Amino acid sequence: MSGRQWLVAGLGVMLLLPLVVTILAFTSLATTEVDALAAGTPLAVTPTAPPAPTHAPDPDALYAMGLAAFEAGDFAAAEAAFRAVAAQAPDNATAHNSLGLALKQQGDLAAAVTAYREAITLNPELAEAHYNLGAAFQADGRREEAEAAYQAALAADPSLAPAHVALGTLWQDRGRVDQAIAAYLRALALDPNQPGTLISLGTAYANAGRWQQAAAPLERAIILAPQDAPAHYNLGLVYLVLQQPERARAAFVAVLDMDASGQWADLAQQRLEELSP
Repeated sequence: MSGRQWLVAGLGVMLLLPLVVTILAFTSLATTEVDALAAGTPLAVTPTAPPAPTHAPDPDALYAMGLAAFEAGDFAAAEAAFRAVAAQAPDNATAHNSLGLALKQQGDLAAAVTAYREAITLNPELAEAHYNLGAAFQADGRREEAEAAYQAALAADPSLAPAHVALGTLWQDRGRVDQAIAAYLRALALDPNQPGTLISLGTAYANAGRWQQAAAPLERAIILAPQDAPAHYNLGLVYLVLQQPERARAAFVAVLDMDASGQWADLAQQRLEELSP
C-alpha cells in the first residue's frame, strides 16, 4: 500500500452539488457596566460598523491541508482538517473515510471504526472504506469482522489488490494456507511488483511444504527490494530445506550486511553458525 493509505487527493468530483455556506455576521453591541451608571443617566452607545463577512475555507483546500498533514505524520492536524471538511460536507463519504485513517493512526480504533462506518453508510460502494474498516478490526483482534469487511471491499471493487493481500494474511495466520496462497496470487495478478506480497506468497508456500515453489517469489522480492532483510532470511531458510547450503549462506550473509545489529541479523547469525563445519 502507498503512504496515503487510500486517502483521496482531493474532494473534486465528490462534491457534485455546490456547497452553500451561509455567513452570519454578528454585530457587536456596546455595553456599559451597570454599576457605572447613575440613576437616570442616559445610555449612549457609539455605533460600530459590523465586521467584514468571513468565508468558510474551501473544502478542497481543507482536504489538501489534511492530506499534507497526514503525509507529514501530523495526524492530529489531519484529523482536524478532515473533521472540518466533514462538517462542511457531511454527506461526503471520502472525508469520513480519511478521518477514520487519521484517528486510527492516533490509536483511536473505536472512533476510526465509527468514521469508516459512516463513510460506508454514505457510499456502500466505497471499497477503500470497507478495506480500512477491515484493517481497524484486524488491528483490534476482531478477525472474523475483518474478514467480512475485506470481502465487502472486494465485492465493491474486485481489483483492490491490498484487500486480497489482507485476506491472505488473515487466512495464513489462521492456518488456511491454501486459501492464503490463492489470495496472494490474485493480488499479484493485479499488482505483480509488490515485494511484500511476494514475500507473503513465498512464506505461504513454505508453510504448505511447497519448498520448490517458495523460492521463486522470494527471489523476485529481493530483485525488487534488495535491502529487505526478511526476504533474504526467508530465502536462506528455503535454500537450507532444498539442500543448497552455499546459497543459504549467501542469503544469511546478506542479512548481516544490511542489518548488522537487528533481530534479523541475530537469526541469520544463528543459521550461519549452524552451517559452519
